[in-house]
Parts: sequence; C-alpha cells; structure tokens
Amino acid sequence: MNLTSSQRVIKLAGALIRQPQFTPPYLLSNLSSSRHSPLAQNLPWWSFAAIQQADRLFPGKRIFEWGSGGSTLRYAQKGAQITAIEDDSAWMAAVQTALENAGVAQRVTMKYIPFDFDQPAQFASLAYCQALNDGS
Repeated sequence: MNLTSSQRVIKLAGALIRQPQFTPPYLLSNLSSSRHSPLAQNLPWWSFAAIQQADRLFPGKRIFEWGSGGSTLRYAQKGAQITAIEDDSAWMAAVQTALENAGVAQRVTMKYIPFDFDQPAQFASLAYCQALNDGS
C-alpha cells in the first residue's frame, strides 16, 4: 500500500479503536527499541487477531511452515511439532540458535531448500514448493 505517513497513522488508530485489546501488544512489539525482530519478540508476521486465534489452535499440533522465525519459536514453545522449510541459510541458523536457546530445538525439523524468488519459473514443481508433499 502506498500510503502517506498521516494516512498510516489514521489507519492504525482506526484499527486500534476497533480492536482495543491489541493496543498493548502493538505498543510492546513496535515501540520496543531493543527487540525489533519478530524472532526476538517471539511473534509471527501476522495480525494480532491471527496470532490470538493460532494461540488457541496450534499448541500440541503438527505444523508445516514455508519460512521460519517468530512463529516457529512461539509454537514450538507451546508444544507443537514443526517442520519448517527455509531458503536462507543464515536466517535458518539464527532460528536454530533461538530454538536451542529456548530449549525447544527438538520440536522442530528445519530443512534448507534454497530458492531464487527472483526466478519463479516452474515454482510449483520445485523442491521448495513440493516440500509439503515429501512426507514431512
């Protein structure tokens, strides 16, 4: 979306007025100067309403993710068994370290499958996309 700063503020204010229960997590996640990464914040890249719903549905479940990060850490800590496909080896190492530090690395199977997102030809047939079908 190509919004001006004032349009973004108005849109945010409207959303927080409609759903005031998300004001505290919004403020904590966006105004904290020391924890900008969703991984560091233990948060998925989702809306707070989606996170709230997933928090009810995901504990103890088996989860598959294309991409890893805050959601991987969050739901491994809630007892989920996770298979995550990652195309960025440096990010995968950072997520693995966070999982180990949290004591939940045994709940997550990380698979490195590189893919050049700038060259999407035949994406559906590539190993990255097909990882869901390989029995994971």
